[in-house]
Amino acid sequence: MRRLLAGLFAMFIVVLPAAASAERVRALIDINDQTMTVDWGGGAVETWTVSTGGRRSETPTGRFRGYRWSKDHWSSQFDAPMPWAVFIHQGYAIHANDGRLGRPTSHGCVRLSIANARRFYEETRRRGVDVEIIGSTAEAVRSLEPTQRERTRTSGRSGSAAGSAQSRFV
Repeated sequence: MRRLLAGLFAMFIVVLPAAASAERVRALIDINDQTMTVDWGGGAVETWTVSTGGRRSETPTGRFRGYRWSKDHWSSQFDAPMPWAVFIHQGYAIHANDGRLGRPTSHGCVRLSIANARRFYEETRRRGVDVEIIGSTAEAVRSLEPTQRERTRTSGRSGSAAGSAQSRFV
């Protein structure tokens, strides 16, 4: 019995420092810029293009902590895949998407490229993650709208090119 306890204690002593040294990943998501900056620790930082919530389904702002990881999640609400999902707040997740990034078009989740989502999932599942989301969907959408000068320049033209440029932002 003593040998068993001594062995468990020794294992605890060896494992404890390793677990303590694995610091949490930190991520800052900027809705205005449609970017996510990931601090892996030890000076390693990366910035990726993302897609956040659109006009009708905004991404929540604030500070969150990853609480559930799902490699092959399927959204029953939207009948859509959410691979490499890291859930951060009331069903909102950071997950992979093979669509276009850099525009506020999701239903509120934060979409990443498949490669970046997989790496984020694997690291944060092991180490945990603290996420801060800043910015405004309204500002992000407004930055995509043509300026008054662009609207004036295209409104005088005839043909489908001018009409299609304006209709994209309706």
